[in-house]
Amino acid sequence: MLKHIFVLFRNQKKSYGGMFVEQMLVFVVLLYCFIAVGEAIQRYRAPGMLSTDNVIYFYDYSRDKNSKLNKDDEMEKLESLRKRLESSPSVIAVAKTSQFIPYLRGEEDYRTDSVYVGKGKIEAFMKSADENTMIVFQPMLDEGSWLKEGVLEDGSWPAVINRQFADEAGWTDAIGKKLNHSGYEFTVVGILAGFKHMPMEPSRPTLIIPFCLNSWHFEYSALVKEGERANFRIFLYKEFYKIFEKGKEGLGIVELKKIKDLYLQFDFVLLTGLLIPTGFLLVFAFIGTFGLFWLYSSKRRKEFALRLVVGSTSRGLFRFVILEGILLTLLALIPVCVLFWWVYPFSIVNLSAFGVAVGVMILFSAFSAWLPAFQVAKVNPVEAMREE
Repeated sequence: MLKHIFVLFRNQKKSYGGMFVEQMLVFVVLLYCFIAVGEAIQRYRAPGMLSTDNVIYFYDYSRDKNSKLNKDDEMEKLESLRKRLESSPSVIAVAKTSQFIPYLRGEEDYRTDSVYVGKGKIEAFMKSADENTMIVFQPMLDEGSWLKEGVLEDGSWPAVINRQFADEAGWTDAIGKKLNHSGYEFTVVGILAGFKHMPMEPSRPTLIIPFCLNSWHFEYSALVKEGERANFRIFLYKEFYKIFEKGKEGLGIVELKKIKDLYLQFDFVLLTGLLIPTGFLLVFAFIGTFGLFWLYSSKRRKEFALRLVVGSTSRGLFRFVILEGILLTLLALIPVCVLFWWVYPFSIVNLSAFGVAVGVMILFSAFSAWLPAFQVAKVNPVEAMREE
């Protein structure tokens, strides 16, 4: 049967050529779409996403454009506010960080600096955090422990790096390694699986040091109990204006989960913009292939009638037409496969996308040929032989 089908393809190139080219085009578009979706899923699932559920970032700002808050005074007031918030029954913990909170700015706006490792240096994102940061943001530790305030026994300061930093430094066992920055010596006490500023961006080398060494900027974030966000906001406003002057200073509140969802919605819209036209292409291609199979099967009624006369069964004809469609699809995939593995590197995502696309194309072909095959199986040999 297979040999006979290949002979048909060779002898009727014009009849099958349109379907062949159409299926090549559909396969190329499906591969591109599935790879884009697979890469997006891989980027999202890559380690380094901080927990932002029920985390609220708050900050003060000057309402008077002509005056700025004194930094020491501002710090003292925010520390007083932090202590009051920690006494609230709605609050689990309040973290004090610098350049740490994700989603507040583009990745290019987070501070980077050179970190000296042995005789070399690594350009890394610089962050500082306190002990409560582990409770509030729940960063994923691969090894070691989180930061603690104060120097270690050897006089160095504790530091946490991410796996990307360790890889760039060439460390297979990074715990206990020494590094230098801004005149301080640090000892690596913990390694994060990653650190992402945006949901869909990769992790890059990052160094986190104790907040007490921070001299750049400060941030406060509170982890609030589930269902207590409204009560916390009321309490925060009340306590804030007990400390800050209401007419001159204002309070900003950001629910980080909402900011994260906004970024994800934007990425979802981009993917939807890719999937919708691909879906339409698949539908129209299905209609076109189905129509061509139907028309071609109708023109071959006498051939199928003769097959029945010489001993073929209805079930055998049904299988013949289905197999014909699937083989045509498999042949159309060959040149695309060669192009695909030449253009795209071998990876789990690309291999998975390739497998899914091939599966969809085979189903696509089988369903396109199913109804024509069903009609062929019902051919009446006597009536078909009488047709002009």
